[in-house]
Amino acid sequence: MKKVVQQLYSICKMLNMTNPLLTGVSSSTNPFRPQKVCSFL
Repeated sequence: MKKVVQQLYSICKMLNMTNPLLTGVSSSTNPFRPQKVCSFL
């Protein structure tokens, strides 16, 4: 059990910079941000 926990911990540490839940999502790449309204109409 201890070895599994150590492996999970090392994987989490390795992937933490790519996890948007930990690092946040940039506003330019966020697919859930409100869409801009066309001001041309």
